Amino acid sequence: MEAADALPKNNNVMKWNLWSVVLAGIWCSGCASHEIGASRDVAQERIYLQYEFDFSEARRVGEFSGQFRFGGSNGTTLVLSSPSQIQWNGETLQVDSLPSAGAFYRKSLGADAWWGTHTLSFTDTQGKLYENRVTLQRPIVQVLRENATVSKGLELDFQLTGAVPDDELEVYSVDTDSSFRYRFRLDADGATTLFIPAKEINRQQKGTISLGFQLNQIRSLAQAPVEGGELRLAYTLASITFPITKK
Repeated sequence: MEAADALPKNNNVMKWNLWSVVLAGIWCSGCASHEIGASRDVAQERIYLQYEFDFSEARRVGEFSGQFRFGGSNGTTLVLSSPSQIQWNGETLQVDSLPSAGAFYRKSLGADAWWGTHTLSFTDTQGKLYENRVTLQRPIVQVLRENATVSKGLELDFQLTGAVPDDELEVYSVDTDSSFRYRFRLDADGATTLFIPAKEINRQQKGTISLGFQLNQIRSLAQAPVEGGELRLAYTLASITFPITKK
């Protein structure tokens, strides 16, 4: 495979912002290739599409990243060769890169513009169009019960709107003396009971414990080349603080 088209230099690689976390981690940094090639050099039906949406409630920013790979979900990342392109609601996105991720295309939006329906249009070098519409809805965490004690742990009943069975909810400690992270799968009603063991509560030195939440969703793309494609959504929700009692 020939060298990719020229890439712009990224002067913010060492800032370790959300892009380095998302692109280096979500797409399986331990096994996915970070090499870069040009899409003109591969069979267009062998291009694999990876679209990711990431929203931080605390930062009130949503970020989209799109990667195009040759050789499946872990294959070589591709720079789209003209006339191939990726558009966000009709806006053509420009290529960027990171050493830990390879080539990708991205779009950032404030919270007010993030929610709603967006159209992603990928055109290959032969002019074939693959169009996918994605509706982004703010997930809501509703605390139905709270009870944090040093002897019984912390049990919370949750109902998440905008979620479906088998979506994953990560629960982790925030600003704590002893960190932890647990993963839970939603049940058939989109609800789940989360239990943080008493040992985690006992390790806390403060009189409160704060939990952060991230909802992870994986969906198949409605339109993609024969090689396939995947859509991932990650919502980092606002943290919730609970008092700790000695019962």
